[in-house]
Amino acid sequence: MTLKANESDRLQDLLQDLFRFNQADLRANRRGNISEAQKQRMDEKHEDDARLTYGGLIAILLIGYAGSGAAALQGGLSIWEMWRGVTVSLLVLFLFAWILLHFNGMKMRRTLREGAVKQVSGPMRLIREGGKSRSHYFAVGPQRFEITEFEYFRLKQHPLDGRQATVYYALPWRRVLSVALQSL
Repeated sequence: MTLKANESDRLQDLLQDLFRFNQADLRANRRGNISEAQKQRMDEKHEDDARLTYGGLIAILLIGYAGSGAAALQGGLSIWEMWRGVTVSLLVLFLFAWILLHFNGMKMRRTLREGAVKQVSGPMRLIREGGKSRSHYFAVGPQRFEITEFEYFRLKQHPLDGRQATVYYALPWRRVLSVALQSL
């Protein structure tokens, strides 16, 4: 096996690991379908996001009540009045989070129901934008897909800029389903 073929195999393995797909998923995507395994992973990802969000909100709730209770006791204020203000603020925060999660869940379920698989081919590149709060993108041709900082730096370790690839992605959730490198 040549060095270039070995390098391509390592890059394809990395892409499969980062975007969580296998060859069976790739075959389904090439036929224009989302595989059953991908549907399950999308559903699990949404459930994980919801659990993480609600867990974070509960932590904020506990800290808010403990902090406001301590402040009320120290300041000589009524603890019930302080907690009422915290409760109203947290209810607004919970409502906002619920709306965002519900909207994201509707997009995910619509994606699963319609199963719209799109593809884009072209040169791959990594993009990093912003000041203090940076955004990271994996781009193929004219399409950009947001990725985590961890994924960005993992991909940055491999020579992928300019390599030709086809990305299969789901609409309307805009989730990368699979990536197929084109031969050198």
